[in-house]
Amino acid sequence: MNTLRSIITDPSAPALHQVCPDLTPEQVAGQEVWDLAQVMNWLMERTPHGAWGLAAPQVGSNLRVCLFRYALRGEVQVAANLHITRRWGERKVEEECLSVPGGPRSGIRRSERVSATWLDLKGMRHSFRRANGDFAQLLEHEHDHLEGVLYTEREI
Repeated sequence: MNTLRSIITDPSAPALHQVCPDLTPEQVAGQEVWDLAQVMNWLMERTPHGAWGLAAPQVGSNLRVCLFRYALRGEVQVAANLHITRRWGERKVEEECLSVPGGPRSGIRRSERVSATWLDLKGMRHSFRRANGDFAQLLEHEHDHLEGVLYTEREI
């Protein structure tokens, strides 16, 4: 396993501001994505307070891959080609990010509910029709990373 990657902690890093293109089915099922997911999971497990999610741009990759948890210390889901397909409502939340030093910031604009789709590493399609609350926020946060957007750009 390539453990030489680390989490980027400079918000101005170019990798954090690039849109990740969708992966082909062959890429999703390929060794490069599997290896990246393993390294990302390893890094998530070693964050000081646990991490809810991590996106490939945060480790310097432009592959459209992210990892997230349904519950802290719960099972990690690997998501390729994550897309938010619908949003409902708006709320102001507190949020933080492993790639933005300085702790949480309040006044971040997020949806009340979202629908999202993604592929697992076997190419199986998954979706949440109406994720809400903290989980909707998590999906939007990781999706933003894949779109080259940091949460600080969502401040109200």
